[in-house]
Amino acid sequence: MAEAKSTLQQLAAFGFHTGTLLLADGSQLEVRNVVRTVPGKRLVCRCVWNAQNVYAKIFVGKNAERHAGRDARGVTWLSQAGIATPALLCSNELADRPAKVLVFAEVSDAVNAEQQLLTLEAAQKLEFAGLLVQEVAAHHRRNLIQTDLYLKNFLIKANVVYTLDGDGIRQLSGFCQKRRKLANLATLLSKFDALDDGWIKDLYARYCSHTGVLNKASDLARLMVLTQKIRQTQASTYADKKV
Repeated sequence: MAEAKSTLQQLAAFGFHTGTLLLADGSQLEVRNVVRTVPGKRLVCRCVWNAQNVYAKIFVGKNAERHAGRDARGVTWLSQAGIATPALLCSNELADRPAKVLVFAEVSDAVNAEQQLLTLEAAQKLEFAGLLVQEVAAHHRRNLIQTDLYLKNFLIKANVVYTLDGDGIRQLSGFCQKRRKLANLATLLSKFDALDDGWIKDLYARYCSHTGVLNKASDLARLMVLTQKIRQTQASTYADKKV
């Protein structure tokens, strides 16, 4: 009951006063719980739609159409590249108010990478990090980059990695591709404990083997420096917010 009340309160903050949302095509989203909110912009809900469990992203505000379009486009790029991502089942609008809705298939029995990492013993973490590095390598191999690279944006199920958040996916072209890819990889590595930085040499070797990039000592050194800098910046930003 407390969870239901919390869900209704979160929906009410976006102007929704019922747990059932009507789409423009006449179908309904029955909201089970609110997973994430970005006030005034977006909420993500776990729902039932056409008798199946789904996740719905509901975009509101003046940029709703642009953000929804960018998210759908990123998912399309991932799918075309053969990268696992939850299937986009429906792109629609709400029937009674301006809002764009993307409905995604639920990947059942999956956990996000941040949750998975917390369950692992020290000896398992290197292999898990390697699995995520291979996923980022797959992005880069197809000249895609996840600009919002957080562990929560990866789902894990039976050692298969699903990339979330199409809104953060960009295509790489032109100059500075190598530099951007290296910084992107460093961003992923910065999510792991600094005590595990001894892994970076092995992880970069795995990245190179999956992308066909020449494994150069100078690039490895640059990757190590970038990883530390990104981690320090993130820690400083977090501390400033808390203070």
